[in-house]
Amino acid sequence: MKKLITIILAVLMTASVMMFGCNKGSSGTTVTLEEGKTYSNQIGVVEDGSEVDSNYRKDIFYRNDVMDTCADPFAFRCEDETDEENYGTYFLIGTTGVGIFNMFFSKDLVSWEPKAGIYTYTTESWEYNNTWAPEIVWDKNADPEQYGLEKSETSTGVYFFYYSSTAISKVKQADYDIGLAVSTCPYGPYQQWTGVETGATIAGVNYAEGVNFAKYTDYADEIATKEDIKSYSGEKYIIRGTDSVTTMDPWLNTAALRASLKFQWDHSRNNPENAANIGTDHDNTVVGETYDGTVLNSYADLMQVDESRDVINCNIDMSPFVDPITGDYYMYWSFIPERDEFDPLNPTMKLFQGQNIYVIKFLNHDWSQPDYSTVTRITRTHYNMLSAQAADVYNQQAAAFKAEDYVKGYKETALATFKAADGENREAPINGGQGDVNEGPFCWYNEETGLYYLTFSVAGYTTSNYSLVQAVAYSPMGPFRKLDLAEGGVMLTADGGRTTDNVSGPGHHSFVKCGDEVINVYHKHKNREVSVHDRGANADRLLFIKNDQGMYVMYTNGPTTAIQPKFYGTGTTKYDIISGDATVTTDDAGNNTVKYLTDGILSMHVPAVAPFVHEFTTKKETVKITLDFGEYRNIAAIMIYNSKNYADTFDSITKIEMEAKLNDTEFTAVIDNLQFYWNRYSNGSAMRPGGSAVAAFNEMGVKKITITVSPDVNNPAYQENKANGTAALGISEIYVLGVPKAN
Repeated sequence: MKKLITIILAVLMTASVMMFGCNKGSSGTTVTLEEGKTYSNQIGVVEDGSEVDSNYRKDIFYRNDVMDTCADPFAFRCEDETDEENYGTYFLIGTTGVGIFNMFFSKDLVSWEPKAGIYTYTTESWEYNNTWAPEIVWDKNADPEQYGLEKSETSTGVYFFYYSSTAISKVKQADYDIGLAVSTCPYGPYQQWTGVETGATIAGVNYAEGVNFAKYTDYADEIATKEDIKSYSGEKYIIRGTDSVTTMDPWLNTAALRASLKFQWDHSRNNPENAANIGTDHDNTVVGETYDGTVLNSYADLMQVDESRDVINCNIDMSPFVDPITGDYYMYWSFIPERDEFDPLNPTMKLFQGQNIYVIKFLNHDWSQPDYSTVTRITRTHYNMLSAQAADVYNQQAAAFKAEDYVKGYKETALATFKAADGENREAPINGGQGDVNEGPFCWYNEETGLYYLTFSVAGYTTSNYSLVQAVAYSPMGPFRKLDLAEGGVMLTADGGRTTDNVSGPGHHSFVKCGDEVINVYHKHKNREVSVHDRGANADRLLFIKNDQGMYVMYTNGPTTAIQPKFYGTGTTKYDIISGDATVTTDDAGNNTVKYLTDGILSMHVPAVAPFVHEFTTKKETVKITLDFGEYRNIAAIMIYNSKNYADTFDSITKIEMEAKLNDTEFTAVIDNLQFYWNRYSNGSAMRPGGSAVAAFNEMGVKKITITVSPDVNNPAYQENKANGTAALGISEIYVLGVPKAN
């Protein structure tokens, strides 16, 4: 039976109200109110629950309708105030095809319009196939002419565009290599960068001579000191001409990477710092273990390469980072070893130790010049830290950390929760496990905690349990410690243990600042029930919240498929989440979970994933919740999020009463029987988290909101819990969307 929603006003007025709900097959309702009359009209009947009613207000809400084609999304905002066309616009780029990169632009991080291909490699280029996972960084101080570009009259600085691709016929140093292209415009066109003229000055450094590229293929044995490696770094890709780099050469020099890592291995015996970086013991006898416990004893094991082929499987997923404390430039990326080769000296042992993340620092604040002497491995699949030596360094940094310098004081918990990286300290599994994959890195510095948060994807992008995890460090070079499950180490996941028909494979992401908020832009599979290659971009809010150990960790209010409040910081909506401004009370005396009603955190996952995220719960069969703003606030919508626990859900919101004001007339607005889209946000035995009962109406002044709600007493799961005395009603969150107060 379909239900109608009724709105009653106590005085004469004109308003319109839209509710979004579907009660196990019922519809939402639009109601027009005028001259004391009550009208009702059904809209958007959803019989099968396959889609949410599309008639939501686009000025208030958005929904993660996955884009047609954009995997591995990287989003950034144009911050060039001299660029009148693009300043304040958001741009999105990702894996969009073979041999071409498309871009999208948006004002609200929701509605994306395509740009034509911004970079396409030519027949004279080294790139061949599988163009993947680009990222872009803008340097306002870079001189375009130093990178072979003409100065722009409408913008400042240079955009550096990093990408990976398969090399032609796989005859180069890696199956996948990293390229660099440059432009003075955020959406290009970008041109491959191969160097500058002899004698040019970049960032104050004059390059008078070049080095033949071939030298990099065999100079590993010539390296005697780290300074030798550094001297090679400064001369890489700086000269045009027949004896140097051309468009047929990738930007990142894999041979130089290997030489640096070999140097670290050779000198780790007397250098604990290097041992911490590469995961070796001080005596240089044991590097570590493979996932199956096999001991790695040699540099070849460390590099995980088949020396006879001189091939490393992949360099992918590069992510530039500027340290806001020092201003230094870094790049993180994923180094994938050969998967199927065996050690020639031990035919029973595979060389593969997993796909790990590395970091490199740049010379002279120049995004074209990596300092190969600084290359450092910072993750180890299946382990929380690289080694016991890395753990020692982390502990020393934690002990020296001055918590009083930061608002939230992290130091007290950093040491208390530390675990040594021994064989028993395996990283926390998610659903089917994290697997041999650490990829898609993105680093974020939080000035309030003083910590660097390294976020990356695990488990493989074609799997449904592809997820985002986080690690922390006191330096952008590490050592990084992966947080365990109880600490909130998994920060975004499909949570497939609950239901497999809602979200699949959320991961490979980027963060973008949006006013006072940070938005997590990530991809997920278009097909919610089948793990596939086809992926689209989504966006949800990123929070820093305190876990049960007192640590501030990243948490994503997602992945969502239901309508959510638009991002106020984009300037495309006048409404923000203002429920935190209200005093919240209930008629359930002494209930200490009331604070969770407006903490801004959506309860999305099974308890093991985020045990420190809580809901409001009550044993009462009918409860009244009051939000008192103490003054009239201009409000346009209310969202009441259902529990993630199927047994604790409400069927509908019994009543919402608002002390309201419009055109200087005070009145009481009443919404009866506000529906919840059951067919969309539940599969009949489990919840698809992130759904809410939503009421949107013409903006009006509201001083106080009283919500009456009861559990779904006809729910068999509720009845079962009632029989054993554990029945409860749960509410994840209440959002009131209104006009923020002026600062």
